Amino acid sequence: MPAWLVYGVLALSFAALVFSLHTLYQVRRSARETIANWKRAEESWKAAERDWTKVAEINKQIAEMRRSRRRG
Repeated sequence: MPAWLVYGVLALSFAALVFSLHTLYQVRRSARETIANWKRAEESWKAAERDWTKVAEINKQIAEMRRSRRRG
């Protein structure tokens, strides 16, 4: 087997390894970002639920005040 062929195959193998490692790094980074975004979305959802509960309570109080004024 000619030496240039051996070195060519070795160089291509090394390039494939570097590309694979780079891809693995990118996938891991993307996964970390996705998990962080998911956690932020969960926190935002919980905050929205808390706000919605507060608004519902305030609306309930307003309705009770209006009813008590009508009875008055």
